[in-house]
Amino acid sequence: MKRVGLAVLVAVACLGRPACAQDLDAAGFQQACRELLEIYKARDTERFFAWQTTSAAEAMRAGICRGTLSEYLRHPQCPRGWSVAATDWFAMAGRVVRVDLGTVRGLPDLLTVSACDYGAR
Repeated sequence: MKRVGLAVLVAVACLGRPACAQDLDAAGFQQACRELLEIYKARDTERFFAWQTTSAAEAMRAGICRGTLSEYLRHPQCPRGWSVAATDWFAMAGRVVRVDLGTVRGLPDLLTVSACDYGAR
């Protein structure tokens, strides 16, 4: 838990820096969210012994995913006609890992598709 908490803090600090934001791509972000879901079995419950089997690098990537999703969900940018589908970082992380990367054009598009639902789908 301490590693993930520290990773979230570093991730939020990193989000404001252009160099950090440039390093994020859709595939890397999707992998980071996959690692986040491997640490948590529910939104507020870590998997048993996750703290022993998670490396510092995995915790950092998971923190980047969690921090990004939490901030995005504070002000979701759903296009007109779309509704917010994910209401918390855990639900949105699950949606991120299920997106076919061939259908999105980068990280902003991945975030929109993961957070929003179009009524006609």
